Amino acid sequence: MKTHSIPLCCGSVILTDFGHTGCTMGTGAEIDKKAISAYLKQQKGYYKRLSFIQAILNRQQHEAIGDVFVEEGFKDCGRAVNIAHNDYLHIYILFNEAEPKEGSQWDDDDEEAGW
Repeated sequence: MKTHSIPLCCGSVILTDFGHTGCTMGTGAEIDKKAISAYLKQQKGYYKRLSFIQAILNRQQHEAIGDVFVEEGFKDCGRAVNIAHNDYLHIYILFNEAEPKEGSQWDDDDEEAGW
C-alpha cells in the first residue's frame, strides 16, 4: 500500500496498491482487510490536517474491500468507466469536516481531525 501526494496540492493525498491489480501481479500482494484497515487508520492519523484523503479502487477491489473504506469513514463517491479495462473505477473519499480556526493554521499537534 502506498500514499501519493497530488502535484501542486497540499490538501489531499491518494492511497493506492491494495492488491488485485495489474501493477501488483507477480508481487504476491493479496487483499488483506485487516492490514488495509490498519493502514487507513494510520494514514488518517498522519494526514489529519488535509482536506481529504482519496482512494481509487477497481471493481474487484471495490467488491472485496469497499466495506473496509466505509467502516473507516470514507464515502463511496461513485464510479466511472475505465475505457482501457472496459470496467469501472470507484472513488472513495474521506472528508475532513473540521471547521476552520481563527488564524491560518492549527498550532496544536494534538488537534483532532474532523474525520
